[in-house]
Amino acid sequence: MLASAAGAAILALLMRNPDGSIITKNPDVLRQRRLRNRRWASGAGFGILLAIGLLLGAARGMVASVLFGALAGSGAVLFMLALLAYFKVARPQLSSRSPG
Repeated sequence: MLASAAGAAILALLMRNPDGSIITKNPDVLRQRRLRNRRWASGAGFGILLAIGLLLGAARGMVASVLFGALAGSGAVLFMLALLAYFKVARPQLSSRSPG
C-alpha cells in the first residue's frame, strides 16, 4: 500500500503541468514535460527514484521480517507454555494415578 501511494505520488509529480492541469495541447508545456521526464529518467533523477524504490522494498521486507519474528516468537512462547503445563500439571497427575 505504501509502495502504491509512493508510485502514485511520483506519477502525479511527473504528469503535472505548470498550469496545474494534466492534459494539455500547449506545445510549450509539452516541451517542458518532455524535458522534466528526461531529467527524471536519466542521471540523478533515476538514482533518486531507484533509492526510493529500494527504501520502500527494504521497509516492506523489514515489516515482513518483524511479522514473521513475532509469529515465530509467539509460537515458541505457546510451545514453552504447553511444555510447562505438561510437566507441572499433567505429568504429576498422571504419575499419581498410576498404580505403583
